[in-house]
Parts: sequence; structure tokens; C-alpha cells
Amino acid sequence: MKHASRDSRSLRTKGLVAGAAGLALLLGGATFATWSDSGEADPGSVTHGNLDLAAEFDSLTIYDVSSDRVNQADAVATLLHDKTSQDKGGNAIDQANFKAVPGDSIELDLKGIEVTLSGDNMKADLTLSATGSAGNGWTLTYQVFEWQTSNYVAISDDWAHGDLGDLSTPVTVAEDAVDGAKYAVAISGSFDASDQNYVSEALDLGTISVNLTQVRPS
Repeated sequence: MKHASRDSRSLRTKGLVAGAAGLALLLGGATFATWSDSGEADPGSVTHGNLDLAAEFDSLTIYDVSSDRVNQADAVATLLHDKTSQDKGGNAIDQANFKAVPGDSIELDLKGIEVTLSGDNMKADLTLSATGSAGNGWTLTYQVFEWQTSNYVAISDDWAHGDLGDLSTPVTVAEDAVDGAKYAVAISGSFDASDQNYVSEALDLGTISVNLTQVRPS
């Protein structure tokens, strides 16, 4: 039996080694995939709050609340005159035709001043001001009311009542107002002129303003 010579075995071995090296070169030039992963978050949205002031100022009515007036048929309760057996309430007047005489009293009610506030960090102040003042024989006063359960109740604090002219400097009705709070203001006038110079003059009630303003701590 013939045996392969050492030289031939050596050649085969060298051939295998050379083939392995060629395979290594091929593998070394290949590109391998790598793992990756990702995720997404949906933060949703942030809802805005709200600040709003409603007031029934579109159709204001002035009432004749003179204690001795003749017409009682259509009298209604006002903020200052509740139409009890001792109080006759008030009668709506026609501003175009009503003529005031000494001894008359009138009342103007500003109702439905309602605060709407929403927002985790929402804070706001409610203020009241007016440009009218006493004159031409009239005395003018104001009174602030707050809604409590089922009716308006007069606020007794010093700032909540006085001469209308005092409101030339705004007063704070509510510091850090409460959502849903309701207020009203009664303007009362008495005509006590004894001077004939006031004949055919007029009463100017000026402008009454309520303001709701957001505040943030500094």
C-alpha cells in the first residue's frame, strides 16, 4: 500500500489553511444588523382656564322710590326698598319724561355682577369705580350687595357704602375673588334742592365701572 508522501500531505494542509484564510477575509468584509428599539409618548393637551365678568347692565332701570309718590300699582322690590307693609318698593320711571322735583328719591340697581374664574393658578380682584357725584341739588350714595343663598345682602364694611363721589378712586369689592360669586350695587339719589337755580337742570349719574383683573404674586 502506498502512502502519501509527506510532501503531498503538506500541500493538502497548506491548501486547507489557505482556504480558511480566504473564508476569513470574506467574513471580515460582511455587514451585520444591530438591534434598536424606540418608544413614543402622547402628552395630550393642556386646557386653558377662564376669566369672565357678567353684568346685567344692558337695560338699566331707574326707580322712583319717593315715599309719597302717587302711583303704587306697578311697584316692585328694589335692592334698598323691599316692598313690605312699611316700604312701598319702587316704580320704574321713563327717563325721557320723568321730571324730578324737590323731595324726590330715585334708585338705580346694578345687578348680576357675576364672577367666572377657572384655572389652577387663577386669582383675580374685582373693583368698582364711578365718575358721578353729587350736584345740581342731588345727594348720591352707593351700597354694595353680595348674593347669599337666595337674595342679595348688603355688605356692611366701610368701603361698601358711602357717597358716590368716593368711587372716583376704585374700591376693591373682592380681593382674590371666588368663582361664581355675585354682587350688586344700588345707587341712591335724593333731590333736596331749595335753590330755584336748579330748575330745568339735570342729574348726570356718570359712568359706573366694575373690573375683574387677574393677579399673580410677584
